[in-house]
Amino acid sequence: RSDIPLDFPIKPVSKMGGPIYEFQFFVYQDAKNGNWWLEIGANYTILGFWPQRIFQGLYDSGSYVACGGEAFRPANTGRPHMGTGYFPKTEAREYNAYCQDMLVVDKQHKIVYADDYTEEFTSDMTHYAASQEG
Repeated sequence: RSDIPLDFPIKPVSKMGGPIYEFQFFVYQDAKNGNWWLEIGANYTILGFWPQRIFQGLYDSGSYVACGGEAFRPANTGRPHMGTGYFPKTEAREYNAYCQDMLVVDKQHKIVYADDYTEEFTSDMTHYAASQEG
């Protein structure tokens, strides 16, 4: 799409104490040709697709979906900043990033809620937390 560059920023951005902005993302495999499509927003605006041939492990399906964050730092530098310092189980939801209403496309190409198949994972429980809140 020439009207949306590859590295476009997603805006507006939520800020502590201000309005909360949510975005919808939809990634799915086309049943006809196997390409993986990316759509965003309430109107499912098509951003583009990844050809099936570039995903060897996802040729005919995917076995899981992941949602989360990761902080990176170059060697010999301080720890990267990530998060607000508020833990999701004890602090207001307004201060934390989250994914909700996760849907998946099953083998019959039907959209279903992923609630029954989710699990939490945190690699550093001292500094970060994850929670599942139905």
